[in-house]
Amino acid sequence: MTALVLFFLAISPAWALLSLPSPNPDSRLTDLSEKLSEVYLQSMASRLERYPFEVRAVFLPQTQGVNLAFYAEKLFRHWHMPEKSMLLAVALDRRKIGVHIGKALKAELKQAASSEISLPAKSTPAQKSPSASRSPEQEQDHLELLPGVVDDMAKSFTAKGPSSARPSQPPIASSPALEQMVDSNTETGNPLESPRSTRSQNLLPIFLLLGFLLLSGLSAWVLRFWQRQKAQKDLIAKFSLEGQASFNQIETVYARLDSLLPQFHGYQGETHDKLKLFLRELTHLQNRYDQIFDSFEDQVQLLVHPQAQSEALDFFQSLESDLEKGLALFQQAQTVLKNLTELKQKNASQLATLQTQKNHFSQELYELRKLHPQLKLVRLSPVFQRYHEQLKQMELSNNRDPMRVEKELQDWQKELRKLERDLQSLPHLWLQFNGDLRKRIEGLQKRSESKTLLSAQQNKLLQEVQHLHKNMLQAIEQGDLERINQLNEVFTLKLQGLEAQI
Repeated sequence: MTALVLFFLAISPAWALLSLPSPNPDSRLTDLSEKLSEVYLQSMASRLERYPFEVRAVFLPQTQGVNLAFYAEKLFRHWHMPEKSMLLAVALDRRKIGVHIGKALKAELKQAASSEISLPAKSTPAQKSPSASRSPEQEQDHLELLPGVVDDMAKSFTAKGPSSARPSQPPIASSPALEQMVDSNTETGNPLESPRSTRSQNLLPIFLLLGFLLLSGLSAWVLRFWQRQKAQKDLIAKFSLEGQASFNQIETVYARLDSLLPQFHGYQGETHDKLKLFLRELTHLQNRYDQIFDSFEDQVQLLVHPQAQSEALDFFQSLESDLEKGLALFQQAQTVLKNLTELKQKNASQLATLQTQKNHFSQELYELRKLHPQLKLVRLSPVFQRYHEQLKQMELSNNRDPMRVEKELQDWQKELRKLERDLQSLPHLWLQFNGDLRKRIEGLQKRSESKTLLSAQQNKLLQEVQHLHKNMLQAIEQGDLERINQLNEVFTLKLQGLEAQI
């Protein structure tokens, strides 16, 4: 930053003169200082007009660090002066004159003119001490030497015709000191400068180097800044495009999930309990998608704000995971609905099969009664009716609670198989109790009668066996399968015990 300040301080005078002035339309003299008197300007203008070529002069107030010859050349071109003319750039603060001569005029001069001339001051008694103060008139006394500079150049002008006559009023003769101040290396075009100007020119490369280093650093900083901005814009564009794509896909997934939700409605009982957790997760995802829809545009705007950019990037990065979760949940929902549909179809098929088995059981019952008239089987009718109602209820519940119907069908099928086995065993039980077991009980009765003495316990046991036998025959005749299963084991144990005692 210090180098930048030094650089601009060094070039500030030259920078101020880069804005070239316009010529004075009413005179050959242009006073940029606005401090010269009208008398001087009119007198000097009239003297310059007497030369056989055009001479213009511009008076500059501040010229430190300015190459007057270069400035005179620039101004000569800017004013579009003819090639047979001369422009003098007079430095009021440095007692120097920058000269630029047009090509046509330079070709007619006998010797080359210096591009920058230093003017000596008039020596007066008041100037003996270097520290003595000078009046404004003394500060500008070198301006009287201006015609002498032109006169020296006019002397080398090649006369051609009447126009080459000398001015009627001779200009001030050039002094030996003025001739000594003319650059001896004029042919190279390098102007002579004052010590202060020389020091400025010696420092100029340093300032230029500092400026170059500053410019290099500034360029590197601008490049890094541009790269960061570009990377940020690329990142924003990337997340904006990918976020918009994910957003569009999320909208599609949301619409698909919304179309599937009605198919989950209406389930009851065990099926509803099993689906409750899945439906809760589905509802939570829909709420998350609603939040995304509400805040998407705001998050896009936050991408360009550095303070809120991190939060916005997290939002856009989460869109992909939310989309993947939605796709997975959608596939899971499709699988669940497919499984439920297949389960209902399976239950319907089993219900049809059980309906056939029920009809077959009814036919077996009819034939059993026909073959064994003694078996009334009146207790089987309520059981058969109960199974028939259960089957009908399962058919009605299959669409609402297929999971419960699946379990009930398995239990119902087991019971129906057991009922069929028990039904098929009734004729055998009837023959057994009415034949062999009856004879065994009658034999025990005869043996007890042949014995003179029986204990009271034995008599009681015999009566219990006879009573159980009678109840078993009655249960078999009525088809009371539950009672048969209860009495059969007790009857067998008591009969075997009595036979062992008698």
